Amino acid sequence: KLAGALWSPIGCEGLTAQMMHGNGMGFNWEGQYDVSLLDKHAQWRDCANALSPSLKVCMFVGQYGLERYNGRYYARAQNIARRARAGYDRALSDFDLLVPDKVAAKRVVDLLCAQGYGLLAGVAPDEADGYEVALQRGDGFLIDLHWRLLNTAVLARALSWQELDADAIALPSLHPSARGLGQVHALCHALLHRVTNLAKGDGNRLIWLFDVHLLASRMGAQGWSAFLRLCADKGIAMPSLHGLRATRAALGTAVPADLEAALDSLAAAESWQLDGIDQGAIDRSHLASLSWKEKPIWLWRKLLPSPAFMRYRYGVQGRWALAKAYAGRWWFGLRQAVRWRKG
Repeated sequence: KLAGALWSPIGCEGLTAQMMHGNGMGFNWEGQYDVSLLDKHAQWRDCANALSPSLKVCMFVGQYGLERYNGRYYARAQNIARRARAGYDRALSDFDLLVPDKVAAKRVVDLLCAQGYGLLAGVAPDEADGYEVALQRGDGFLIDLHWRLLNTAVLARALSWQELDADAIALPSLHPSARGLGQVHALCHALLHRVTNLAKGDGNRLIWLFDVHLLASRMGAQGWSAFLRLCADKGIAMPSLHGLRATRAALGTAVPADLEAALDSLAAAESWQLDGIDQGAIDRSHLASLSWKEKPIWLWRKLLPSPAFMRYRYGVQGRWALAKAYAGRWWFGLRQAVRWRKG
């Protein structure tokens, strides 16, 4: 809708000024002007009635905008178009792919690397401290490859691949065999994804709240009923309610009163503490949810990630700068641990 609205002043007023009044050449650009083509194009004035109906309509609209508003809406549309284009570029330059497990993730990494992608910071699935890796192509296109829905164990294990796969929906516009999360799971994911970012202070980013708003706005009575059952079964009523209330406060999202009351009742029996949550709390909950075999592996990767990752994460070069980055990472972890013990 936005792109279509922007095209009207840009297309009609721009076409009228550049292509018609400017005889297909326009002014103030450097390069080779085709004078014979300009002369030929200028002859449209002698046979204007032969122009196509669609061109006539565009010219009438464009001339009206130029004369009545002095090109004001053309200028505004151009300003907005740059921001809109940047938004489309951001949205289309980052793609999330979910696979069943780490074995499948390794196969996908091999396939993508053969297509010209490279592992971001050199972190492969076996070296990741969570459940995702990123791969980037030479033109900047990025794929976030996940083998769990979320990157924190306590949340990731709430929804298994089998559950997600059973309710997945087809996405034929993306690819004939592409599928995405079902409506209820998509809303749960948007709400839980917000929780993982609360510790960073950006859990209430507008783009993420707007995702929740759009998904919640499309829910009917049957969908809300399934959502409530899922929250009860998985013990995620508190983070879900927390996110819905934040979205309502920011965007006026409609949340059924009976659903909110039911979630509030379920949340009272859960142990979530979301107010004032920090990265240390996220890490501790993740560690507590890992098996005894997984705990030392995760701690090692968290405390001693690869030098390639450290250079990428902290933007450092050289041996001493790298050592300083490691020391800073350990000091931050120690402070988080001390703060937890005092709490």
